[in-house]
Formats: sequence, C-alpha cells, structure tokens
Amino acid sequence: MQSPFIFFCRPGFENDCAAEVQALANELDLAGYANAKPNDGCVRFYVFDESSAESFFSELDLDELIFTRQWFWAKTELQDLAPTDRVTPIVEAAMELNTVQSLLVEHLDSGLGRELSKFCKKITTPLTISCEREGILAKDADSNNQLQLHILF
Repeated sequence: MQSPFIFFCRPGFENDCAAEVQALANELDLAGYANAKPNDGCVRFYVFDESSAESFFSELDLDELIFTRQWFWAKTELQDLAPTDRVTPIVEAAMELNTVQSLLVEHLDSGLGRELSKFCKKITTPLTISCEREGILAKDADSNNQLQLHILF
C-alpha cells in the first residue's frame, strides 16, 4: 500500500476535510481514498501508486483547501513501536529519506493527542541528536533544502 498523505483539520471536521481532499483527487483524475476517525483532527488519504502520489504531492496547495490546517506526505508509517526504544526505529526509517533541514515532533489536536504532548517534548531531543549523528538532520542545511522530518504520534 502507498504511504498516505496526512491532513490536519479541526476535530469534528474530518468528514468535510476528507470530502474536500477526495474531490481534489477526483479533479486531478487520481484514484485514492480517505480514512478518518471522528474527532481525531486528522485525515489520511491514500493514492494507489507512486506516480499518482507524486502528482498529488506536486498539485496540492494548502490555500485551496478550506478544512485543512496543514498537510504532509507520510513516506513511512511505523506501528507498534517498543516502549523501551522508539528512537532507533524512527531513525532507521528516516535514514531511507534525504537529508532534512528540520525535525518536527507533534501530536494530533485531539484529547488523545494532547495526552502525548509531554512525550513529544521528551523524545524530540534524543531524536534530534540521533538524526544529527546519522547525518539525517543537517545542522548547516543548504537553504534550498526545505525538507522536514515530520514525526506524528
């Protein structure tokens, strides 16, 4: 399965956001489907092949989306990370990507997501140090490099 695009919206507006993203994909003649949980504040949109994903990525414009607060393409989704070491699998997955200019660790804007706020703050420093050590996060990144390692818990 193709990696999803993640669209943040206000909790309660997931169906509106999903419909809007689906309409945009239909307009671009791209096959895909949205997946959202009520009051999660997030919509996952899956396209069926890499070239469609590339097209969707290049055509997306946040200014055209009413219900979307921000979006990103989740190149990898990790499931069931061991509570004893979440940093290693994240860094290993990130090593498959290009060097990035910045790292952002965040949670969903929902009740369950806000419970992860302390955890997100706590894991950011070890992730940053590990990513710098592995050359994933470039301290002196080229100003043309706008890639961001976005980690969502």
